[in-house]
Amino acid sequence: MYAHKLALQKDAKEISCKFLEGTERNEVTIPTPTLEISPEATDVQCSLCFGLLFDPLTPKCGHTFCRLCLSKSVDCTDACPICRTPLPSSLARQAGDKTMTSILEQHFPEPYKKREETTKLELEELQTNVPIFVCALLFPTLPMPLHIFEPRYRLMLRRCMESGTRRFGMVTHTSRGFSRYGTMAQIGEVQMLADGRSLIDTTGSQRFKILSQSTRDGYMVAKIEFIEDEPLSPEDTIKCDQIAEELRESIREWIATLSRENRFRLSESYGNIPEDATRLSWWLANIAPIGEVDQINLLPTTSVLERLERMREVWA
Repeated sequence: MYAHKLALQKDAKEISCKFLEGTERNEVTIPTPTLEISPEATDVQCSLCFGLLFDPLTPKCGHTFCRLCLSKSVDCTDACPICRTPLPSSLARQAGDKTMTSILEQHFPEPYKKREETTKLELEELQTNVPIFVCALLFPTLPMPLHIFEPRYRLMLRRCMESGTRRFGMVTHTSRGFSRYGTMAQIGEVQMLADGRSLIDTTGSQRFKILSQSTRDGYMVAKIEFIEDEPLSPEDTIKCDQIAEELRESIREWIATLSRENRFRLSESYGNIPEDATRLSWWLANIAPIGEVDQINLLPTTSVLERLERMREVWA
């Protein structure tokens, strides 16, 4: 053990050590211990896709995943897939794990390059020919149960399930046809009925803008562009927290005036008042007493502070 440590300190390929005089062998050469890293090592595999990590992201809980894999997981739940530690809504804007990225690029250059190419293709596929369900207005993080009965949408649902994506875009009807802005619907529980209809639970995830659209087997498919919120400055973060607390207090007072039955319906449909400012902005936008046009206009916004200020005006 001492010889190994000494070899490491001297940064040599091998080192000679002399033993006490009088022994049969008073000198021996010991090679420097090396750290071997195997491409099959679980330390560099994503626990979600079981492939080599790409663009690794490590939340505060310490578990590392591919950024794309974790973003898909967060669409369904806001907790770490392994330890269930709550994850922040700003996770998508978090910087990647530079140390793990350096290890991957240094020790696995070829596999990492291939993973980069496949991920790029996957991202392009996610934004090209996305199935679109023209139905209702869906906001991020909020649930929406759906009844799928039209043959074209039954086919769309089956393809979403078979492909493994388990999601589709949803836009609402407007006076001019359909909205150009919508939200991805992540498919949760699916109940297939005997006559071919389906009852499904969905949750809103990423927002998008339709760039172009076409038709496939009766339903719309589109090339889309995802919309993300811009990072907040420290000053804006403080303002958001202040406005969010004001809004929560106003909503609690309003809920107290509702009948017991209506309070139950509100809780069953949309859950409790969110503590996170971003989720709160969408929760309020969903139940706000404003027209559908105003609700649609909130989808392309990229400022949490702007949405909260708008909600404060509405609830004033």
